[in-house]
Amino acid sequence: MKKRRKIRLKYKKERVLLSDVLPYELPVIFTNRYFYRFLVSNEVKFDGTELSWKEGIKKDALAVLNFIFSPYLNRDLITLANNRIVFKDKIVSIPFLYKIKHKPHKLRRLALIHPVNQMEIVSFYEKYKSLILYYCGQDEFSLRHPERVACYFYYKDRLHHTLLGQKIDKLELFFNEYENLKTYFSYKEYSNIYKFYEDYRYQNAEKRFEHLHKFDIQSCFDSIYTHSITWAVSGGKDEYKKHFRGKSKSFGDDWDGIMRRMNYNETNGIVIGPEFSRIFAEIILQYIDKKVKQTLLDAGYKNNEHYSCYRYVDDVFFYCI
Repeated sequence: MKKRRKIRLKYKKERVLLSDVLPYELPVIFTNRYFYRFLVSNEVKFDGTELSWKEGIKKDALAVLNFIFSPYLNRDLITLANNRIVFKDKIVSIPFLYKIKHKPHKLRRLALIHPVNQMEIVSFYEKYKSLILYYCGQDEFSLRHPERVACYFYYKDRLHHTLLGQKIDKLELFFNEYENLKTYFSYKEYSNIYKFYEDYRYQNAEKRFEHLHKFDIQSCFDSIYTHSITWAVSGGKDEYKKHFRGKSKSFGDDWDGIMRRMNYNETNGIVIGPEFSRIFAEIILQYIDKKVKQTLLDAGYKNNEHYSCYRYVDDVFFYCI
């Protein structure tokens, strides 16, 4: 039997920059590819307060770092070494906002976050990727959520060609294989809402239930209160106040802080466009899904028996008898 050849893809934590920090809707000439290469080749890291780079870095690379961080270098510094800077306070920035055509007579405002915040997201993903996956797998209503860290190898065999994902896929689906890394996470179940209409679950629900209530959560991202992420991962606002408030920083506290700092310390609303904002919202919405499901169960209504509910980000399909 011919031995299968294992092909390993280049895996770098900085690949978050290529998939999760920029909006999809960008000019074709705009890319993070060279920013990604710059950080990798110079081993640049930033976790919110500490900036470091490899020893022996070239002067032109230092000039780039100085350009990125120049607005923040006048503040108090704890440490200033040859290849390390520690800031006393977390850096707060303002995103660049632009509008795209969303509907025939409606525009959507998207955000391009500061490179400093993009670097901080890299460190955040690397530290908390397991918790992100855990909290994105909490309910059965969701049609689009991270399933696992994207696979970074594949076997060159006949099965690979069968499972090979399409080049037009924007998200990496967990049951497909790819010859390049598209996103940091693999997603379940659908890369596009229109694929749900072709799925057996949609067709079965259409046959089983008499009524369909389809709606979306109006101004979903603009209405999210950033502190609510801490409540969602703690079991609720009261549980957070009882067990976590005032204690050392947690996963929820850290993510709340990042989302605020990249948006001028705003707590009402999150930036729209980047994939990490969708994941942030997904965790909060999954907590709401669980509360809705439990409320209906307490009233005697069981999911997939008396009703079926499906949610694709902020679009909801509720079937009932």
